[in-house]
Amino acid sequence: VYRNKEERSFLLQLFAWALLIRILLATGIFAFNAQEFFGGDALTYDFYGYAQLKGWQGDSFYRTIASRFTTGQASAWGMVNFVAAVYAIIGRNTLAIQFVNSVIGAATAVLVFNCAHHVYKNIRVARLAAICVAFFPSLVLWSSQGLKDAPIVFFLALATLMSLRLNDKLSIKHAAILVLALFSILSLRF
Repeated sequence: VYRNKEERSFLLQLFAWALLIRILLATGIFAFNAQEFFGGDALTYDFYGYAQLKGWQGDSFYRTIASRFTTGQASAWGMVNFVAAVYAIIGRNTLAIQFVNSVIGAATAVLVFNCAHHVYKNIRVARLAAICVAFFPSLVLWSSQGLKDAPIVFFLALATLMSLRLNDKLSIKHAAILVLALFSILSLRF
């Protein structure tokens, strides 16, 4: 955002509004205990993320529980580790995971702006694409919960942007970010 001097104001406002709507929705979902209704997987990631954290702290019972979930063929071990890492920093709090996902979801709009501007070289198209991603109802809902969808979409957009930049000029930094994004997608999506 800060590198783009011409669109800095628009991107900051877009990020702030996208984040605000996600935080309000996340707070509502948390306050009304509607996680199971909107996305029951959030409760699964909460349980296994907490088990992973307890396993990291030396509890062999919880380590076994977490490893059984994360070593399966359809596991999302990246999301479990992500939840455990957040819990290690702030303690077990599902609202914190929702807020972190809200930031990730709002940041995705900025990445999409950069992708669209890179491809079309048109500010109007880039703005429209970013607005659509920032306020599309299902994207707002997914990124307001403790689900893996927000990080997946973020890393897909990041991988796309890095691929576009590598297409223009080979860069070790962009290649490393692309590899990190692809590995993150692999850890979240089997």
